[in-house]
Amino acid sequence: MDQVQFHKVPPNCGISLSITTRFKKAADYKGYWIGVDKKSYIICRLNSADSSTGINLISEGCEVNARFHWDGKLIAFRSEIVALINEPARWMILQYPQNVMSMPLRKYDRYECYQPATLHLDSKHVLRGVLKDISERGCKFVPSAANKFNISVLKDKNLQLQTRFPKRDEPVILTCQVKNTPNERNEFALGCQFVQDYELVNQQIEYQLVDKAYEKKIQSIA
Repeated sequence: MDQVQFHKVPPNCGISLSITTRFKKAADYKGYWIGVDKKSYIICRLNSADSSTGINLISEGCEVNARFHWDGKLIAFRSEIVALINEPARWMILQYPQNVMSMPLRKYDRYECYQPATLHLDSKHVLRGVLKDISERGCKFVPSAANKFNISVLKDKNLQLQTRFPKRDEPVILTCQVKNTPNERNEFALGCQFVQDYELVNQQIEYQLVDKAYEKKIQSIA
């Protein structure tokens, strides 16, 4: 990742920091990406909880292993603390890293869509919402009224996802599990992984891609 790409990282992107303290022990902190100063420094803001507990264990010169999710990738780098600032907030200034690791988070490409869907655990736990993207192995489900019960109840349990695909007259029911909840994402959406029915989902994705390509061709002719 070069300097230009680092400048594209949005402010308030969550970042995890593993810091070697002054006592040579590792301590984990959470924070937010603030920005970069050319190719010299990276600026982060520490969580309020972390900034008030155990913060005296770290100081200038402490080594830092940082990682964050952005643009569908896991970004990681090693640096050291250049300065700690208390005002206007608890900011941490890191030396710009010489090497940056970038790893895709998804093995399968996801495609944008907009399909009404419902997510069922049992008669008491039913979520209505919309599928915003889909891949052969998973999808992003955006609930419309998630405040009625604790979403964590759904995590890692077999659920029935019902939706309606183009080219099919009947609704489709897919088995899936919630792997990511709003607390683990930058948006209020559930990351679902399909347990089976991969071929059926892949077939529907191909249908939708063909339809979109045809629509673009018609528009260009018009």
